[in-house]
Amino acid sequence: MKNTVGRLWIIAVALISGGLWTLFHYCTGTTGFNFSWPVDSSKFNMDMTVIGTAVWIGALLLAIGLLIVALALALTIVMQFVPERAPSYEDPSARRGILSLTE
Repeated sequence: MKNTVGRLWIIAVALISGGLWTLFHYCTGTTGFNFSWPVDSSKFNMDMTVIGTAVWIGALLLAIGLLIVALALALTIVMQFVPERAPSYEDPSARRGILSLTE
């Protein structure tokens, strides 16, 4: 089960990265950062415009990625409280070592 949760995290990061890349790659706009004193008047401006199919693809990838992140986070939390199962088999080599010492 832990492998499944790890794979969900990898898929979620890949989908979110793909969605953000699609949105930023096809965007037209400007960004600006102004330093000033006092620090309260510093500004960060971002004007982003995405047109066409990239909007739908990027937003869909981003939404699915965020949904999978929520699912993976919930499963990770649940896995912390589920006890691990002991193996249902005995290791024969451990038993041989005990028998050889007693003979």
